[in-house]
Amino acid sequence: MTSNFDKHKSRLLTRMKKHFLKIKGSNHCNICLAWHGCDKSAIDGICSYGAADLRRTDGGFFGAGIYVTPHSEYACQYSVTGHSPNSEGLYPMLLCIVVLGNTYPITRSADYAYPEILSRNSVSIFHYLDPIPFNEETGKFDIARAKRSDKVLKARYDSHFISVKSAIDFQAIDDESYDYDEIVVKSEHQLLPIAITYVKPKPVLPHKNSRERRNGALVYAISEKCYDSEEDENIENIEDKTKSQQLSQDQVEQEEHVLSDISVKVEADFDEKVLITEI
Repeated sequence: MTSNFDKHKSRLLTRMKKHFLKIKGSNHCNICLAWHGCDKSAIDGICSYGAADLRRTDGGFFGAGIYVTPHSEYACQYSVTGHSPNSEGLYPMLLCIVVLGNTYPITRSADYAYPEILSRNSVSIFHYLDPIPFNEETGKFDIARAKRSDKVLKARYDSHFISVKSAIDFQAIDDESYDYDEIVVKSEHQLLPIAITYVKPKPVLPHKNSRERRNGALVYAISEKCYDSEEDENIENIEDKTKSQQLSQDQVEQEEHVLSDISVKVEADFDEKVLITEI
């Protein structure tokens, strides 16, 4: 009989393989396209010193390494939150080629001390604050007593793969209620930035096909459809226009975009023109 541990790990690996690029001659390694969200000040360092500048300053939620995601919507949050746009009101994201190598899938059932507790302080064993003291009587974690202890990736593995849920502070989730996939690579040599893209977020209404589109191959979440300056000044007009667009299924298009001979899909979640700078 297959254990729950095996089922969760196997399901996660199957999900990960959907992101792999099918390139002739690459059967011997696992390669995918992924996004990294960062502020504009990091771009100069990346262009000058390479991917080493992408490494986190702390040990991260799932081990010390470089964090990327196949989901552009997720990466955009890291570009926008807490950062200022450039002079044109745009935020940068990096598009990268990633070599995963031998990947360890992180699951709650196997890699969390308290997998049944779905809270932001119930962290993985690879978290930089693990172990966070837990009071069995109150059922609460004492985050104030936790001490930083950065963790390396799982021994004999080159990367980690995780499906996370936003409602629990982007901690791992084993069922199908996940929001995004996340990848952690051990070395900067596993990652090659190939383009800088600039995006401008817009109000987006949820639609029934969002999960379906997110679970396909890589989504390139930039739309070439944009509003003019007068509409940008009136957020209500933008929201009304967005609602009317969402009513028509034909307006939600997935187009093929070729970048460096690699086909990636376009997800219409942003309203700014595509601006690409090759590195």
